[in-house]
Amino acid sequence: DASTELPTDLRFLYIDLDSVIVGPLDELAMARLTPSSPLGLLGTDNMVNERRSGGFNSSVMLWPLGAVADVWTALRSHFGAITTIIYKFDHWLEMMCPDSCVLEAKLPGQLLEYGQVGSKLPESATLVTFPLAPKPHQAVVDENWIKLHWLGGKARSDTGGRKADWVAPYDRGAEVVGEKAEGAGGNGAEERARPESGRSQAPQHHSEADGAIIEDCD
Repeated sequence: DASTELPTDLRFLYIDLDSVIVGPLDELAMARLTPSSPLGLLGTDNMVNERRSGGFNSSVMLWPLGAVADVWTALRSHFGAITTIIYKFDHWLEMMCPDSCVLEAKLPGQLLEYGQVGSKLPESATLVTFPLAPKPHQAVVDENWIKLHWLGGKARSDTGGRKADWVAPYDRGAEVVGEKAEGAGGNGAEERARPESGRSQAPQHHSEADGAIIEDCD
């Protein structure tokens, strides 16, 4: 178990790859979590794209080493049965960690979703997530702040009429691999996104036990 070889005071900050960092994340990384709520994540109450209240969104997660190990171990042990009743990782977190800390409440105005922002980025924002659709590679055509923070100021017109370099990986069907719940139980749940033809598909969580998948639509 890799978690036994890490410093006991280590904490993990997970951010979805389809997020755009627009400011310093120091306060997020150091956000105070209580023993009764050791997992910090996003709430859906003010998320336009989620269209539901009272739920969780795992685009951003924060937790101390080993604090939520059962989230992964239970999922891995009972994957077949669990996936007959739920398909989204966020729903699993709602079941397993109902008292999680909602990070937006800890950091007002800092953690936003694209549906809340649109074309005008608030000065207080430090991170913008993109639940469901559109994703950054789709919205960047219309939003200057995404060009600035996600592409480093590079616009499509900078390529002299050619298709911009940032579009190419999506046209090739490139595979991006990240991990969720890494450190919670030592292995982590694998997340894959395979964007094709300029559109990104829903990330999926793999079980090493049987190869089955939980889709993550955030």
